[in-house]
Amino acid sequence: MGGSLISLLLRYKSQLWWPYQYYDPPLRCFTFKDFQLALTIEEYEKLLGWYVKERPPFTKLGEPLMPETVAEALHLPIEEVSLGLGPMGFARKFLEDKAWAFLHALDRDHAKLKKKSEEDLELLSESRKKAKLEEDLKEKYQEGLTQADMGLSSLRKQLKQTEKE
Repeated sequence: MGGSLISLLLRYKSQLWWPYQYYDPPLRCFTFKDFQLALTIEEYEKLLGWYVKERPPFTKLGEPLMPETVAEALHLPIEEVSLGLGPMGFARKFLEDKAWAFLHALDRDHAKLKKKSEEDLELLSESRKKAKLEEDLKEKYQEGLTQADMGLSSLRKQLKQTEKE
């Protein structure tokens, strides 16, 4: 995820300082005084791998819940839905287990993003060190050229004086 919001914020921190004060990590959105800036449906689709536009809405309200229709609506395998679906809906334990699994998946993704961000910071630091080294070398090179010019000027003066004598 080289183009993630976090990597952009880290890369352009000096220009984009303002988002830091509004970002709310637990909610994973930007919270302002009167509103929250959160993901769009399309961004959730990409994040979760669920494509709402390709699926019809769930219209079976009031009808008995059949595993096939619920699986289609939730984008889950029928086998998985069949395990947790009862006559009154999903069992609490099934929903809690799904929530914990989702939370662990988010934690893994967060750890990956954090590692990537740290790698990006390290690359940025190395890049800055390299730029500083290049700048120092250019400066020393210029100083060396200046000294060489001064030395040549001095030698030319001495040579002219010896030619005059």
